[in-house]
Amino acid sequence: MNGAAEPFRAIVMHGFTSEEALAIMRAVKALGPAMQQAAFAMTTETNMHWPLGRLMSELAEEHRMMQQYKADKEKPDPSTQALTR
Repeated sequence: MNGAAEPFRAIVMHGFTSEEALAIMRAVKALGPAMQQAAFAMTTETNMHWPLGRLMSELAEEHRMMQQYKADKEKPDPSTQALTR
């Protein structure tokens, strides 16, 4: 992870079913506003062999991309705004 990366909270889960992982994510987010931006990951056959730094770097990048996607989705679409005027 390079020093320029923004700090983030991360939770890596191993051995949970998809349903259990979803329940954990919901429970963590219910802890309050500070946890709304937490990043989550499940271990995979591939990432189980990565050094922790690589996993955190990959997770940070995926988290950044997801946050950007969410922000872009929330922006008003200029083409539809013109129709409502």
